[in-house]
Amino acid sequence: MKPLFAAVVLVLLLLNARAVDACSCGSDPSVCGSYESADAVFIGVVQSVEINKAKGEDGKEYFAV
Repeated sequence: MKPLFAAVVLVLLLLNARAVDACSCGSDPSVCGSYESADAVFIGVVQSVEINKAKGEDGKEYFAV
């Protein structure tokens, strides 16, 4: 009986769901448009990543930025 009730509730929820848009940023320039109109563009490659740890007053280690 519980699985039938759960299925009915799920169907009712799906039937009452409204359509939504995931993003409304269509008015902004595209990546290519921004690249074309930029005065300077930096293109780089990450060579390495170092994780710095610091000890707090309580003696625990934290990631330092």
